[in-house]
This record gives sequence, C-alpha cells and structure tokens, in this order.
Amino acid sequence: KSLDVVGKIRREIQNLKLFRHPHIIKLYQ
Repeated sequence: KSLDVVGKIRREIQNLKLFRHPHIIKLYQ
C-alpha cells in the first residue's frame, strides 16, 4: 500500500509539472 501512495504522489507531481508548462500557460492567456 505504501508503494501505491508513492506512485500516486509522483503522478500528482507530474500533473503539476505539466500544468505549469509554459506552452499550456500561453494557451490560457
């Protein structure tokens, strides 16, 4: 179960990195 939590956190971090990507920010402006 601990590994599942770590994997989930890593996925959330990846999502945040993608969300903060400059190209995506440009699309919203």
